Amino acid sequence: MEKEEKSTVEVSVTDSLRMNGSVKIKAKRAGETIAFRESEEGRRASSADLAPNGSVISRVQGPPTEGEEDSLRTAQVLREALNAEGGDWLAPDLGPVGTSVDCVLKGIANPAQRLEVQIVRAVIDSHFYRVLRKQELYEETGANPDALAHRLREAIASKSNDRRLAAGVRKNLVLALDATRVSALSLPQVPASFRANYREWARQQGFKAVWLVGPTATMTFRLDE
Repeated sequence: MEKEEKSTVEVSVTDSLRMNGSVKIKAKRAGETIAFRESEEGRRASSADLAPNGSVISRVQGPPTEGEEDSLRTAQVLREALNAEGGDWLAPDLGPVGTSVDCVLKGIANPAQRLEVQIVRAVIDSHFYRVLRKQELYEETGANPDALAHRLREAIASKSNDRRLAAGVRKNLVLALDATRVSALSLPQVPASFRANYREWARQQGFKAVWLVGPTATMTFRLDE
């Protein structure tokens, strides 16, 4: 990560990941995140950089996660983001097997208060996962925030048709786009582009809320507000 004038670098290790030896490094310029690094024990790592020309450089290393492996991790980051905004939520539980609810958040003061969360991968392109399975490394340069925001739209659209989730089900669900291992999608320039281009569309999809969940609470953004 090249040093730039007026840049500051902060290092944080979230409580939920300390046991896994995860280290997260974030670089900011003028208060805006321009780079991110995460390294976990084992083979997984990710990085994202905003290039001087405004494009995003992305690197994901390690085998892809399978099935619901990251559900609780994603819900925990979402919970931290919600609580940072004044929420009062307990650690997440897995949702009932065989339902559209992947995780459930319950209120601390009122456990009867619930947020039901469905988690979808923020990247739904099968080529991305084929490359990771084969090479355990995916690198991309030149994608601009608008193009990455459109990928988030595609992920939402994959869940917002009545054949996948009926409107009566969607209205009770928080849709969480899991970008915890693809940090390029949660550089703030990407959700900013999404909001500028697709926020109203996202509202029309009928979910209780739509969130982009990055690797940290400060890289987690509500997309439909």
